[in-house]
Amino acid sequence: MNVAPSFDLSLLGAKPSKVAADYWDKVLEQYENKQYKEAIIGILRYVDEGLIEKTANEDLSRFVIPHGSAVIHLHIDEDRLLVEAPFLSTKDASQIPLLRQVAQINFSPLNLAKIILKDEQLVFHYTCPLILCEPYKMYELFREICFYADHYDDEFIQKFGASWLQKPVIHAFSPAEKKQAWENMQAYVEESFAYIEYFENKRSFSHAWDILALTLWKIEYYCDPQGIFRNELQKNIEAQQDNAPIIERVNRGKEYLRKIQQYDRAAFEADLYRTERFIPIKFRSTPENIRTNFEDAYQRAKAERDASDHLGATITLSSIFLKLFYYNHVEESIARPIEEALVQAGAKPWVKSSEILWQAMHRFMTPGSQTANGQKRKSFWSFLGFNR
Repeated sequence: MNVAPSFDLSLLGAKPSKVAADYWDKVLEQYENKQYKEAIIGILRYVDEGLIEKTANEDLSRFVIPHGSAVIHLHIDEDRLLVEAPFLSTKDASQIPLLRQVAQINFSPLNLAKIILKDEQLVFHYTCPLILCEPYKMYELFREICFYADHYDDEFIQKFGASWLQKPVIHAFSPAEKKQAWENMQAYVEESFAYIEYFENKRSFSHAWDILALTLWKIEYYCDPQGIFRNELQKNIEAQQDNAPIIERVNRGKEYLRKIQQYDRAAFEADLYRTERFIPIKFRSTPENIRTNFEDAYQRAKAERDASDHLGATITLSSIFLKLFYYNHVEESIARPIEEALVQAGAKPWVKSSEILWQAMHRFMTPGSQTANGQKRKSFWSFLGFNR
């Protein structure tokens, strides 16, 4: 194992965001000026300016916004907001176990909205006075509803016999994309087992765990699966971050990788699609908060390179980059150089791989810095050969 793990660019290509980042300050200003209705509408403009025209009634007091299999209804009255999002029918479901599960979800993980039973439908519900519709809270409310509607619809259908109120409008991957996603995922898993065995034989369980985490992040990044497969993948990614002994986490991870190897291919391919969304699952990132989140990994990778631990530096940098993509929507001007660095570093000797990734990290962390002879460094894009 003298080379770094492989890496492939995402099948989905660039993922442009509709978020109007500069508009958020206007939303905050409207709320501070007690323009509460305007602030709520401003959140929709922030998310996607086209939403207003497509989803509102004439006086902008009612909005009907599709998101996957759910439909979010916003009702803005004179002094109150009501949000309801029907997402599943319970008519033919196993009601007792389903509602027991709903009660548990209402306790946790839901923080703002609650799921209620209304006319044999499961409905996300929230209401409050307009004066309490603080923009950050409202955005988190909308995101919470969208995230958990996506998360639980397939699970409740499969486990309890619930049914869609409306099928989501999806854009399935092409047969060629599905084939490539399956083959690459299986290749990642096979490669992962080879590295894990190598590190376990050397009693380096921390590196075996690193490889597991990298593999799961790579699968999510490469094909962005949806449905039941995504739920299971997310659960196992988060389980790798808990406080269990590292050998236990490694063994759990290997068990999940074996499950992926035996996964029903047709079921996996059925979960490969894109769908219309109201609130993105992932968070919006900015260069400033990315640099803040990168700082610890940046310093750790520097120390590893200084100690000639190129394997450690490669894993540190690969992990923080893939973690960025897992949790965030990253604008193309930041994402593309990182992605290309990961591609170039893949399957290279550890010393070469760590240098490629370090250069990508260092140039991002020190924008506009100068070289030893006082000349300004090339831009973050141009150092990898991109022209803008």
